[in-house]
Amino acid sequence: MKETNFKEYQTFLETTQLTQTTSSLDIIILGKGDISANPKEQLDLFRNEFYEISFLTQQYGLQFAIDGQLYQPKGEPYICFVAPNQLQSYKIVGEDKDADGYIIFFSKMIYQSLVKMGAINHFFKREFESYYQLTNEEYKELEFWHQLAYKEFKTQPAHLQMVLCNLLAIIFAKAKTILTPTKSAIASRPHEITDLFLHLIEEHYTRKNVQFYADEMALTPKQLNAITKQVLGKTALRVIQEATIEKAQAFILQSTETFSEIAYRLGFDELSNFSRLFKRITGHSPNVFRASRLK
Repeated sequence: MKETNFKEYQTFLETTQLTQTTSSLDIIILGKGDISANPKEQLDLFRNEFYEISFLTQQYGLQFAIDGQLYQPKGEPYICFVAPNQLQSYKIVGEDKDADGYIIFFSKMIYQSLVKMGAINHFFKREFESYYQLTNEEYKELEFWHQLAYKEFKTQPAHLQMVLCNLLAIIFAKAKTILTPTKSAIASRPHEITDLFLHLIEEHYTRKNVQFYADEMALTPKQLNAITKQVLGKTALRVIQEATIEKAQAFILQSTETFSEIAYRLGFDELSNFSRLFKRITGHSPNVFRASRLK
């Protein structure tokens, strides 16, 4: 069965008919009133290129799977963390008129900001469970901060993304005190290797050769490619290239450096090579990307 890949949450929301949005922010928060009463009933085998937190209760009619693990809330409150490239599917088997809670989508750049704040902990790591059932008391404790984040998102104050990042950091801190990290029942050596690979790319972001990372993990490039295709649905080289451009996007937005300086920081000898890869991955030139975010 063919997989569908969603690069942006806007396309995902449109396809699933979950809600309509014109937001171009790197983060969006949906409340009960934003979610369609008639979403698409089933979506098989898809991967998202962004992060998701589902914080919901009174949801009886949904079945969903993450990396082969099936979940059915049956009305119990829960929180679920989904990282980019995790294999998902869902099916709606009944109405959920009383379902309540919030769904948060955010980009890889927001995630990197949260990492720098020390907010993420074990969340979104594939070796741990994505889904955590909550008691009513735990749900109420987390609900206050979700409500506050949602209120800020709706009122759109100045410096909104900074405000929401700080509120997300609090949500993660509160969740850390409530949730006990649980090793995934389907956690496997490929998932552990993938997490290590992603960590090494972040640590050695100027290195773009698959052989380098394979050597670091005592693997052959062929073995590493097979693992990333299994877990992420991408070649190891593609994973490295996307991570490089995500780092470039962060540098472009967070500094006044020229594109040549950014290219050099990322280990490119020629600006033309950097610009060509940037456009191949994002569909836009670095200049167009910077200009679009300054509007």
